[in-house]
Amino acid sequence: MARNYHRNPLRAFVSSTFLDLQKHRAAVIEQLRKAGIFVDPMEDWTADGDEPKDFSAARVEGCDLCVLLVAFRRGHVPDGETLSITQTEYQRACQLGIEILPFLLDEDAAWPRKFDQLDKDPQIREWRAELMARHGVGFFGTDPASIPFGGALARWIDKLRVAGAATPVDQAAYLRKLYAQNRWIDIRGLQVGTGRVYRFPIRQLFIPLTVLGAAAREGALEKMGQAACNQQEAPTAQDVDTEPARLSSGVEGNVQLSSLLGQRLLLVVGDPGMGKTTFLRRIVAELCEAFLGTAVADEETAGGETQQIVEIAEPPAPAAPWWDTAPPPLPVLIRFAELHEHIQGARGLVGAPTVAGRAAWLPHFLAATWSEACSGADEAFFRGVLQQGQAIVLLDGLDEAASDADRQRLVALLEHAVTTYDRCPFVVTSRPAAVQGRTLPAGFQTAEIAPLEPEAVQVFLRRWCGAVYPDDRDQAEEHLVELLDAVRLRDEIRRMARNPVMLTALAVVHWNEKRLPEQRADLYESILTWLSRSRELRAGRPKPETCIGLLQNLALAMHDHPDGRQVQIRRRWAAECIADGFRDEPDRAARIAAAESFLAEEELDSGIVVARGDDLRFLHLTFQEYLAARALAACTDQQRRERLLATDKRFRPEWRETFLLLAGVLHRHGMERVDEMLRVVLDQIQADAPLADRARCAGLLGAAVRDLSPVKYRPNDARYQRLLDQVLGIFDAQQSRSVPIQDAIAAADALGQAGDPRFAHHDDPNLWVTIPASKFHMGSQRTDENAPNHDPQADPNESPVREFYLVAFRIARYPVTVDQYRLFVENACYTESSYWDAGGFGKFGGPDGWDEQLEHPNWPVTGVSWYEAMAYCRWTGHRLPSEPQWERAARSTDGRWFPWGNQPADWKRLNCADDEGKPRVGHATPVGVYPSGASPDGLCDMAGNVWEWCADWYGIYGASERLNPVGPKEADRRVVRGGAWRFRSRHCRCSFRILLDPEDRNDMLGFRVLCVFGQDSC
Repeated sequence: MARNYHRNPLRAFVSSTFLDLQKHRAAVIEQLRKAGIFVDPMEDWTADGDEPKDFSAARVEGCDLCVLLVAFRRGHVPDGETLSITQTEYQRACQLGIEILPFLLDEDAAWPRKFDQLDKDPQIREWRAELMARHGVGFFGTDPASIPFGGALARWIDKLRVAGAATPVDQAAYLRKLYAQNRWIDIRGLQVGTGRVYRFPIRQLFIPLTVLGAAAREGALEKMGQAACNQQEAPTAQDVDTEPARLSSGVEGNVQLSSLLGQRLLLVVGDPGMGKTTFLRRIVAELCEAFLGTAVADEETAGGETQQIVEIAEPPAPAAPWWDTAPPPLPVLIRFAELHEHIQGARGLVGAPTVAGRAAWLPHFLAATWSEACSGADEAFFRGVLQQGQAIVLLDGLDEAASDADRQRLVALLEHAVTTYDRCPFVVTSRPAAVQGRTLPAGFQTAEIAPLEPEAVQVFLRRWCGAVYPDDRDQAEEHLVELLDAVRLRDEIRRMARNPVMLTALAVVHWNEKRLPEQRADLYESILTWLSRSRELRAGRPKPETCIGLLQNLALAMHDHPDGRQVQIRRRWAAECIADGFRDEPDRAARIAAAESFLAEEELDSGIVVARGDDLRFLHLTFQEYLAARALAACTDQQRRERLLATDKRFRPEWRETFLLLAGVLHRHGMERVDEMLRVVLDQIQADAPLADRARCAGLLGAAVRDLSPVKYRPNDARYQRLLDQVLGIFDAQQSRSVPIQDAIAAADALGQAGDPRFAHHDDPNLWVTIPASKFHMGSQRTDENAPNHDPQADPNESPVREFYLVAFRIARYPVTVDQYRLFVENACYTESSYWDAGGFGKFGGPDGWDEQLEHPNWPVTGVSWYEAMAYCRWTGHRLPSEPQWERAARSTDGRWFPWGNQPADWKRLNCADDEGKPRVGHATPVGVYPSGASPDGLCDMAGNVWEWCADWYGIYGASERLNPVGPKEADRRVVRGGAWRFRSRHCRCSFRILLDPEDRNDMLGFRVLCVFGQDSC
């Protein structure tokens, strides 16, 4: 049963009795792994409910080699059987024609009596004799090193070479090198002047990332078996497209990102520094350890002299493998920027693919990367691995393409790759801006990385402190208390800490300075300063300030490249960009040489830039963006206008972070410099500028002002406020038609930061809508097209349709906003029991994720339970709408499916997920930003954005009063209505209803209020 050694990773099975031969078995496994052969140790197997004899036989199947170690016992014999487990495994290997290499313990060896059954079990001698007669056996002694295995293994591999007529792939070398590149988290700057990199094992310091809960809907949540409830007439799971109609924090809450790796096509989206690349590197490290074994991997990848290996005193327990195959998939890690660079350089060469967007570029790139370092790792090997589904393809940084055109070419390549290599799973990472409004290949599930929860932040910092004080637990605990206090001191720092890269940076900066900066640009400055000073004592090196100055010029040149922003460039090109900084050299050639030498030394010393072969890139894209902003700040006002502020670049996604950070850098030189920056941008707005342009500008400037909120900056140019007033047209259905929804959202956010004028007066009558008294058909049915409220998507719990009469009522035009709810929090209403007569007093201290919500004052408040919504109503004198009142307000009296009518849902009408369940925006949006989706009476956000609590208990529709009906008098769940940004449009229909525990809270759950006539507040 020979396998093609050139194409497939070989797999070996080591069979022996368990306790007596553990060390001998480990010695054999180590040699197999060093040879690049996969071994699944028996220690990792459990029989569970299988019959032991069937289970043991199944373990051998699919192997290329069986190594048999036999001492003085046969091992466990299952009840009713004559053969032991070890004998069964050997017998199965013989039946399958698998090569067997047996080794016997020498009978003269001193062996523990408790493991010696030679004279007690006559079958052991018979079996040993059979093995000697049937195979050429080797003998070993008590020392595991005495097993003559190396020569036998080499002869077997040589035989495969002859049979396969191909050069074997040194897969072990590939895995060891890949592991060496990805097993560490390197952190510099912990001790100034040492020039040392502190290397933390990634498996110890890495904190598992989570994704926003609905990203798992097609995976983990798909397994839910019930929909609205288990009562009569409730919809089945199929009726709700496998999505749960019961929504709770326990079901829809964040899930670990690794739990989604069972998906074949996964897109991981996250903002800068959210850990996308580290997540992929952790996958690589896990898989390499699975192939090589941790002990072998550690031996092969020990650090060098300039690297301080840091082991955590109490490392976390290893996580269970997320793969379900043996061997696991071979890790293939590709960075989009490197792939693009390779394609650009190799097109037209002999043997290269002829079309840019073809899957063949993947094995071509991998061979160019690995064939020299690993024997046999050529294009044919990688093509075979991909075609046979033996790899997991990890593609990092779709956003790092130089331009939209380059990005679309890479997407075309990806689309061809996922169909060509349709047996391989693909994991792609990107920043959100690179995929918003763009079509990826069908079938990709989007997982949006969630900010770190406070518990995760504390776990990371505890591990960090255990690493920097590995031998002093008391000191580690003391440092943890100091660091947690520093992180919790200000809201801005707490928000930064929810980003993994920034959390690491905070820990480093605090370690060095015993304090943390208030503003984001100041934090980056502190990080880069400490990194640049990590080699200050080395003779002949430029001063840290000089180094940062040279690197900032390089960063701006890369950002302002004629072909679009570059994240990876040739070392020679980089040297030419900064050569003028070496004026002491006699000529241009000498300056370029000095610049090349500087870049090589800078990579070793500070690590701000890193090499990729002959290419160079910044360690983090965030560093490049900040340094480009720093370079712009050093330009003259005229240069700054010409390079960014007075050009369309300021609106491009790849320049957005640099623009925002520029405001922070300029602020260090005085608020007047920021005022000038905003003045230049405002100057570009023509008097007749369309609303779309004004909204885009308001959104960008508003984001800059929000970025400076820690230093309490407020623009002094009156045109800024006028601009915000002018963009109020985004809330008008007619005017907003020309405005892209992303620009409208950004502009509305800017309004929220400046003080949304719609909410300037709490008693503004425009905040309320009067619903006149009327007859009303509630519910939907899909059986009779001629009967009232026919809806082909209706669920059983929306029936039967019933006619009611509702008296007039007044309801809020928008859901309750963060800023409106802020007053409830700041008035200490959570500690005043009189507002909590509906229950829940003392259970909560504020809305879930409140610090982050405060950044968006005019978003709907979320993370509030039914009890909190009721307490707010009690405080304001309002109440929650009943379920009939809510539905009447949403759909009027004509039985329409959506607030706007029966037309299909689209991007301009509501904030929801697409038909594949992918969120279109990815978060809640400012209230009222979808005016074309308003109800006939002018109520906004009745479909999508966030679910809204109703006053009623949940119950199946049946007979009830005809005048102002209410739900059941008691039950155990409350009703929520309206859909949310993570749910499909069908769940945002006016009649769709789900149930929740009144204590449930999540980032899709808010409420709106109903006003009692005659009250001053409405």
